[in-house]
Formats: sequence, C-alpha cells, structure tokens
Amino acid sequence: MAHYPKQYPFRTLLVKQLLLAAILAAAISFPITFVPAYFIINHSVNSDIKQLQSQSYQAINQHLSTGWTPYNINKVYRQLRENLPSAALFLQKSSSFLDGADSKIKINGEISQNFSRLIEQVEQQERVQIETHLFSSRVYAAIPIKFRQDCLACHSQGVLNGTIYDGALAGVLTVELPISLDRLSATAVLIFSLIFLFCFIIASIWITTDKLQSKILIPLEKMALRIQQLNFSDKEASHQWQRTPQELLEMDDIDQQLSKQIETLHNVYDKLDILMINEQNTGLFHKDRFNEILRYEMYRSQRYQRPFSLMFIQLSDIKTVNPAAKNMEMHEPGSKYIFFGRALNHETRDTDIAFHIEEQLFAVLAPETNRAGIEKVKNIIRERIINTNFEIEEDLNTVHPQYEMTMRQGVVTYSGERLSPRDLVKMALNSIAESDVVHCRYPNLHHNIPLAPTIDEELEKDDDDSLLKS
Repeated sequence: MAHYPKQYPFRTLLVKQLLLAAILAAAISFPITFVPAYFIINHSVNSDIKQLQSQSYQAINQHLSTGWTPYNINKVYRQLRENLPSAALFLQKSSSFLDGADSKIKINGEISQNFSRLIEQVEQQERVQIETHLFSSRVYAAIPIKFRQDCLACHSQGVLNGTIYDGALAGVLTVELPISLDRLSATAVLIFSLIFLFCFIIASIWITTDKLQSKILIPLEKMALRIQQLNFSDKEASHQWQRTPQELLEMDDIDQQLSKQIETLHNVYDKLDILMINEQNTGLFHKDRFNEILRYEMYRSQRYQRPFSLMFIQLSDIKTVNPAAKNMEMHEPGSKYIFFGRALNHETRDTDIAFHIEEQLFAVLAPETNRAGIEKVKNIIRERIINTNFEIEEDLNTVHPQYEMTMRQGVVTYSGERLSPRDLVKMALNSIAESDVVHCRYPNLHHNIPLAPTIDEELEKDDDDSLLKS
C-alpha cells in the first residue's frame, strides 16, 4: 500500500515560500542595513550631545547666574528644547553642592533610574556618559557641567575654601532622546529600502526555484522516466507502474490520472495480447509468441527430462496456377501464404503448435516428440501437402485458387542440452539447407473423395502396426 505524505495545495506552498523569502530577506538585509544605520544614528546623537553640551554652558551662564532656582532651571530647559524639542532634560547640582532646597532626581521610573545611574557615573568619571537602548529606541546621556574661569569670580568664598576651582564639577545635565528615522537622510533610507528589496527578490527566486525543483520539476521528471520505462509489449514489464503519492495535491492528481490511464492501457494491451496469440486468417500462433513458447518448452524439457522437436518449413517460388488464385492475390496480396497456413494448421496434430514466423517461413513446435517422431511428422506433413485429397465442402461449381511452390523442411530435437533458444533456432534453420527440395501444387482439389486420415490417426495406425508385428 502506498504511503501518503502530508499533502497541501500549490497555493499553500506559494504562500509559505513568500513568507520564508520575506523572513530570509529581513534576516539578510537587517544586519546589512542596521550596522551602517546604527553608526549613522550614533554619530548624529553624538553630534547632538556635543551641541547640547555647548549650548548648556551658554544657557547656564545666562539663566543661573542668580542661583539654581526652579524658575531659572526651567528657563535653561526652554532654551535647550528650541533645538531638541523631543528631548527630556534634567539638571542637577553635583552631590558636593546639594542642599535641602535644591532639586534632586527621584528614582520612580525607568527614565529617572537611567538618569540617576548616569549622574553617578559622571560624578565618578567626570566625562560625558551615553547609553543607547535599541529595544526602547531611546538614547540616554549625561553631560558634566564644570566651573570655568569666568565663573570663579561669582564664587569667591568657594574658591577660598578650595571647593570651587577651574574644572571642578558643578552639576550634571541628563537628557533622553528618541531614536527615529528622521536622523537618517532620504538617500540613506532609499538605499536601505533597495537593499531589502534586492535581498527579498534574490531570496524569493532562490527559495521558490528550489521548491519548484523539488516539488514539481523532479516529480515530473520521475513520472516521465517511469512512463519511458513502461513496455506494454512485455507482459512482465507492463505492470511496473506503481501509484506514487505526491506532496502537492495538483501533482498527486496528475499521478492519479496517469495511473488510471495506464491501467486502462494495460487492459487494452491484455485484450490485444489475447487477439494476437493466433493469426485471424490462418489460425496459426502469432510469431511474437514463438520465443516465449520456445523458452517454456526448453525449460520444461530440462526440468522433466522430456524431449521436444522443432520443425521449420520454408516456401519459395510460389506461383499462381489458375485465374482464381491470380484474382485473389491481386485483391489480397499474400493470400497464397494464408492458404498454406490454413493447410498447415489443418495437417498438424492437436498437441503441435504451428507458427507463422515470416512471410515464407513457418514453424511447428512438437512437444513430447523425439527425433524419430519429428521425422515421421515431417514426412507425413510433406506427403499430405503434396497429395492433398481432402473434400471441398463448398459449392462444386466454385473455382478455388491453386498454387505451385517449392518446400523445404528442417528439423531439430532438444533433449535438455545446454543450448540457448537462439542456438536451437539456428540449428533448425541450418537443417533446412540440408533437406530435400519438394515441388508441389496446393491444394490438389478432389471432389467426392473420402477425407484422408489425420496425422494423429496415421501415427496411431503406425503404432498399431508395430504392435501387430511384435
């Protein structure tokens, strides 16, 4: 019983291929486009941070000269957001200058946690700290605000105490910026889109071609090969076709329809095979059956150690004798061989198998017949064809065709020797050249003459005579 794989229509295969191509294209194009995009965006962010650092000093010098009050700090925020409207800002004094009245970041959310961590890092390292969060599409930065030379005059007491000096950390400005494609130029976006489209097309062609090759083209090639290997004329090879289920429903339907049609052809050839066993006009076995039956008789002879004989009859110089024969030959070329074939079929024993091998060549396969037996059969057939005297049952006024011919007979007997069918046929054909040439007219029409005994009756009579003599 055929094993049925999991089946699906071509539409499902096509959808799967497109999805797989899109996934593969994304997997290929993402790192190709992401890496340069990351560096471009990162460069843009760093530029914004540097610009923000420069602007923050200007805003602080302008608005915090009267103190780090919430009002003054909001002025700083408003000025900085003119260039970065989407930025979240927080300005905090350095921990060494913080007192109870100053604003301090409260750790109550993701942004405040990131800001607090960055402030600690800046106070430890006193340099800009930047963190990029790809999943949240955010950039967090902390910019150190340091005392400059022009600020020392306003903080004379701190300068005397040594807590304030040029380069000392005054505070930290934290900022949160979103990552967006706005930072990429239109040319860069177009290039990235073209790369993705190119990868998608290449992946689609490659995957679809591979699947079409494995799911459609290769099964079709196998079907074609299986059809080419079919040989309806060989009875054993004609049933080699087997139903092969396919994964694609459309391909499986093709295989199923082919199987039905081939089964129909099998039945037709079986019927034709039956019709071709015998020739319709003569009743002799068809020449295509000769090799098959000869092999079988040789096998049977070897197994049961029983002989059988083979006789070839070759006709030549066939001439039409009367107008009836000429007219029939004119309307039905080859009728002279049909008449002889009928005669041979009539004259052979019931156990013998007569064949029409070629136009002028006939064969008689005689099972259970040794050399002496086939010689007797050969002589009887020759005498009966030469001296035909069977009664014509048709109207006596009917003119029947007559022919003159030359006949030669060759015989060979097989008793289980190591010979091939070709060797046995060759020996029988060679014996024709060594046989006597017989000239005869067929049929010799005699009316109201008793029918001659058959070969079986003559052989039985010979056996009875030998018993009487013994």
